[in-house]
Amino acid sequence: MSFTEKAKEWFKDRYNLLFVAILLFAFILRVKYFDINALSLWWDEATYLASGRYWAFGDTLWAVEAARPPFFMLMIALFFKLGFNELLVRFFTVVVPSLLIVLFTYLLGKELYDKRVGLIAALIASVSWMFLVNIARAHSDLLAGALGLAAIYYFWKGYVVPEKKNTLYLFLCGIFLGLGFMTRLSNLIVVGIIGLYLIITEQHRFLKHKQVWYAGLFLFLSVLPYLIWSKFQYGTFLAWAGQYGAGAEAAAAKPLAWNVFSVIKIYLSPQLFFGGGQDFIFYVLFFIGLIISLKFLLGIDLVVKNKSKELNADLITILMVVATIMFFVVIQRDLGDPRWQMFAAPAIFLVVARGIIWIYDSFKKYSSIAVATVLGILLLVGSVSQIVQASAILNHQKNDQAGIKSAAEWIKANSAKGQWVLSNNIHAEMTYWADRPTRGFGLYDNGTFEVIDELKPAYLVVTGYFQSLPWTYEYPGKYPERFEPAAVFDAEGKPVTNENQRPIIVIYRIEY
Repeated sequence: MSFTEKAKEWFKDRYNLLFVAILLFAFILRVKYFDINALSLWWDEATYLASGRYWAFGDTLWAVEAARPPFFMLMIALFFKLGFNELLVRFFTVVVPSLLIVLFTYLLGKELYDKRVGLIAALIASVSWMFLVNIARAHSDLLAGALGLAAIYYFWKGYVVPEKKNTLYLFLCGIFLGLGFMTRLSNLIVVGIIGLYLIITEQHRFLKHKQVWYAGLFLFLSVLPYLIWSKFQYGTFLAWAGQYGAGAEAAAAKPLAWNVFSVIKIYLSPQLFFGGGQDFIFYVLFFIGLIISLKFLLGIDLVVKNKSKELNADLITILMVVATIMFFVVIQRDLGDPRWQMFAAPAIFLVVARGIIWIYDSFKKYSSIAVATVLGILLLVGSVSQIVQASAILNHQKNDQAGIKSAAEWIKANSAKGQWVLSNNIHAEMTYWADRPTRGFGLYDNGTFEVIDELKPAYLVVTGYFQSLPWTYEYPGKYPERFEPAAVFDAEGKPVTNENQRPIIVIYRIEY
């Protein structure tokens, strides 16, 4: 059968057509929003972009913390090296991984349950406000999530489903586990999920399967370059462990953060799109699906004996949710930014889809059309609420730091390559936008003058975007003979020319 004939046959399946429609819809949403913050950067974004550009061209250095694995920045460097502009870099490093999350949510749902569950979960992933908001920021979470989902999917395809273990799929599982770890260290949770699944379903017996060792070997080989790089860059193979270890020690003094479980409600209960209160549709459906999914506990003897694929599917789905959240409950002990628990989201959507399918299968005998219509309306309302919340958040944050870019571009146009800039904060953002090395003030007045004498910076920048030590705001005014105001910008990035504008960032020329 030719490729064309296979394609025609594949598209005869209405579920396949629906999946393509969902993927196309997800693509349109992401193209609509991904460049909405093109004039604004978070610190993390600036760190990734500045480091990637430095690795590509060797220009302005921005030091990377040991706790940031290199793979995401390597991708950025590659695309910069290929001549892509920042917009295209963002597309391939953020939008594409976000689409891959939708893809692997469907594939995993289809493999664990059926195409219906996969399609509904993929639809929710496509409209999820959490995913949509984060496509507007160039950070590693979405890529890490896509790689983690791919690892779970290929583990299931290669180890659980076939009678004979599939070495190729387990090779892919190991590779994606390694790349995920090299993208975001918290992807070690994915290794933990697979490990817990194996221990629960097979106890020690899984150690007898050589394919498991192959997957472990592929995992090790994929992270080996990272370990070697870490040795040369930081002087130790496990530089990341030092920073994470220090953080874990500080977190251990806090109480267990059970409030992290609220992230499920945060993901599933946006504001109603027609106003007034929250939309609890997906949240209620989640609990219906949760009751269905937790039935593996009643058949735990079959799970432990590894004799029920459906119960085992529920087990790994629940593990994806609980293990991810419990890491932040016990280790991190902080809810933090809800994007940190993002890897739990696809499994949460699978649970919602399970609830929807259970309702349909239970009541279709009365009127399949009526049940499908009601569930379709619920899906529509829940999906629109997700999109509207994402749009509201993105428009509220839209270019909220545009003044930094304007100030940085002014500095870039009025300084030579390699000239230093001092700033009371925004060091990463200024380094990236201005393409000039940036650092903070010294310790109080004298320390700052010592830094100026050593580095000979062209400008000193004071900004009100973020809170800095009070003396840094007063410092330039104390020495007017050394610091002359050269440019002032407002929050919209416009030069301040009248008293009605509110200054947010001031550039001082340093006199020598």
